[in-house]
Amino acid sequence: EFSVTRQELASYQILGNKAALNGALENLIHNAFQVTRPERKVTLKIEIEIEIEIESESESQSQCHLSIIDEGTGLQEKHLTQIFTPFFTTKTHGTGLGLAVVQSVAKSHHGHVTAQNNAHQGATFMLSIPCQYLNHPTEK
Repeated sequence: EFSVTRQELASYQILGNKAALNGALENLIHNAFQVTRPERKVTLKIEIEIEIEIESESESQSQCHLSIIDEGTGLQEKHLTQIFTPFFTTKTHGTGLGLAVVQSVAKSHHGHVTAQNNAHQGATFMLSIPCQYLNHPTEK
């Protein structure tokens, strides 16, 4: 059996360009608030997916999933294949570069970004980036 304590979970870190990653996350959050009415909510969900090799009990590649879940109008099915394309936009004052930059940042960190409609309302954008456990010596 394998378990992870809260303290161990806090030791997982994404190694990369902090400014670029912050910018990508801020872009996704900004977009979510643009499409969500004030009485609705936007949720940020963070999950660590830990893959363990059973035979050696050693950790292989782990992923940090940052999900931005909005309660807006959702994504039109016909746009799902285009939303990460540079200069594609459905906004009247948009440049169409925001999601393209998010995708570029994800790829440059060996990750990816996905978008899907929620079952009832809104959409979820998930930024997945490899992370690693930083083994800190136990303090005495």
